[in-house]
Amino acid sequence: MRIYLEVTAEHIEEGAPNDANSCAAALALRDEFPGAGYVSVETFRRVDEPSDSWSELFVTLPIEDAEPDEAEEIELSGGMDDDGLAFSRAFDAGEPVAPLTFLVILHQG
Repeated sequence: MRIYLEVTAEHIEEGAPNDANSCAAALALRDEFPGAGYVSVETFRRVDEPSDSWSELFVTLPIEDAEPDEAEEIELSGGMDDDGLAFSRAFDAGEPVAPLTFLVILHQG
């Protein structure tokens, strides 16, 4: 699933830097997926190779009308494009950021 995630000024204002569950991008994901249970956005960078960095996103969505023997939620995971990664790193570092729309790719499992 490919979505363009819009991080608004409100997400930036209300987001908490260095908090994977309530940073600006996580708040935008919550708006994109109303009813989501767990949302997490993390960025990583190799110490020995700072240019090698990546992101990990997780979202759990409830399954309505699930049978008792079926899973009650769907787990989505994935990452964001380079613009989203740069935005998230700057936000976590306390640098000024502006609203941005960037590509997020999520898959089930």
